[in-house]
Amino acid sequence: MLFQINKEWLKKGISKLKNTLAKDSPNPVTKHYLFDIKNKVLTIKSTNNALSSIWVTPLDCEKDMAFTIPGDIFTSLLTTLENDIVFFEYFPESKDVKISCGKYSWDASSGTIEDFPRVEIPNDLEEIKLPSNFHELLKSVSFSISGDMTKIDLSSMCIDINKDKLGQINLLSTDRTRLSCATMFLDIPKKEHFQFIIPKSSLSEIMKFEPTKLMYDKDLRKAYFYEEDPSGTYVLQTVLANAVYPDIYTYLNGTFGSDAESIKLQKSDLIRALKRTLITSDRSIGKFTFTKGNLTISTLNEINTSKSKEYLEAGYTGDAEISFKINVNFLLDYLSQETLDVISFKLINNKCLIFDKENYRHVLSVNN
Repeated sequence: MLFQINKEWLKKGISKLKNTLAKDSPNPVTKHYLFDIKNKVLTIKSTNNALSSIWVTPLDCEKDMAFTIPGDIFTSLLTTLENDIVFFEYFPESKDVKISCGKYSWDASSGTIEDFPRVEIPNDLEEIKLPSNFHELLKSVSFSISGDMTKIDLSSMCIDINKDKLGQINLLSTDRTRLSCATMFLDIPKKEHFQFIIPKSSLSEIMKFEPTKLMYDKDLRKAYFYEEDPSGTYVLQTVLANAVYPDIYTYLNGTFGSDAESIKLQKSDLIRALKRTLITSDRSIGKFTFTKGNLTISTLNEINTSKSKEYLEAGYTGDAEISFKINVNFLLDYLSQETLDVISFKLINNKCLIFDKENYRHVLSVNN
């Protein structure tokens, strides 16, 4: 039972599947890729139970078969093979697999296929067609996710659908010190308000895809992200977090009045100043003082009892001096995602900074 496949296509498929291999599992077969051939279609699967990946591609093979291959070994092996075609030969009696490419060959024992977790794409999924910039939108909010994995809601990203308007989708992330929201409007099959709460570990894998569709089951227990390219189709399946996402719309929807002064700065100048701030301070907190046309950033290193000050030109036209303290690392995280050369924000009620762009808002809490 022999078939062949283009090495570059196979490498591309495996590159999307390798990170969902199980690392530590009582079921050793989950450390394998499952190869399943039916009706001249090859499906390769990997799973760690929380996340599963599926790659489907046409294959010129008359025989149906299924077997598994040790995942980490095969992933590493693919990068070293030199010829363009990889051959697979499966022996049903022994359940062994022979993989050859040029003058190289490798004999591997297949795991027990029956023990491989059931990884399927249901036929009755609802689907939402995603915009071409969905990958960039995920990146623009993901940095605000909490790193505290004991707080399931804060260490997840929320896809919030139909909250305020029919067809409105908000991508939300917050660690209660900062929050980010990107908004898009799409054709949504369901009319009621609903959410997907996606764990941070799953989001990192989704961001390696460029999905064109989001699919979901009626119980909203799993979400499926679909991508297609010339080599085949990919589906990443994630289990959703069992949590209630914080209601942060007071900050997202508020106009906050028109009396707050707008502040503008050159991004490159601000980034350089902030990085110097981290060098001269024993903490990541810097003090910002704005007067007309100027910004002063000051730091204190309590260990070495040293102080530093830096002066920048700022587009601040207010009459009253304003001053606040801010986490410099958090501000740098936001600036790393910002594509504009000039940064514009408002200080609201001496409590938070608001960064607004079209269909995007970032909020960063300050200390006084």
